[in-house]
Amino acid sequence: MGNDIFHVTSQYIVVEDTPCLLEIVEKVSDLALCGTFGKEAFIERITEYTDRIYNDSLTKINNRRYYDEQIRYLNMSAVAMMDIDHFKHINDTYGHRCGDLFLAEVARVIRSCVSNQDSLIRYGGDEFLIAFPELSKEQFIDKLEDIRSNVNQICIPAYPDIKVSISIGGIWNTDKKIEHADKMMLFADRALYNAKITRNCVKLYEYS
Repeated sequence: MGNDIFHVTSQYIVVEDTPCLLEIVEKVSDLALCGTFGKEAFIERITEYTDRIYNDSLTKINNRRYYDEQIRYLNMSAVAMMDIDHFKHINDTYGHRCGDLFLAEVARVIRSCVSNQDSLIRYGGDEFLIAFPELSKEQFIDKLEDIRSNVNQICIPAYPDIKVSISIGGIWNTDKKIEHADKMMLFADRALYNAKITRNCVKLYEYS
């Protein structure tokens, strides 16, 4: 929190038949940080641990756990769901090693199209989710079209004949009326379903 580091011990307990959560919060002092390993090493260990639990090992972006624990209940400007068209065909025809290469490259391309403030998540399989905290509807549409166009340009030298495309469904949260990202994700998923009918396109869910 700010420039301070805290250690939290959390324990589930039952008090007079009532389930409770007991938490002990302790500020980690500079003296403690400068113990055996020093402050920088301590922060590095914390960072490594966070990466380990929230990072998808294949695509090097945030994983589903990150969404569940950090994003789903936040109020967002927009949410997009997307997946790679005919990805099962790539796996079945060329093998999962080939599929993994394209998954990683698609993730890299998507990440290059969004800012550090935006949360890119491998939601599952070949499906990605992006949560945008602040942007206009026009910026949202432009970003999604940019992602779609750039994915179309992917070429992996080992598999020059494979061309990939991506279908995208999104929702822009007018005046942030929808309380949290998890509700928005359901609408974005419906838009994605419509996008998958024609594929390689962007569809927005419109609500009143």
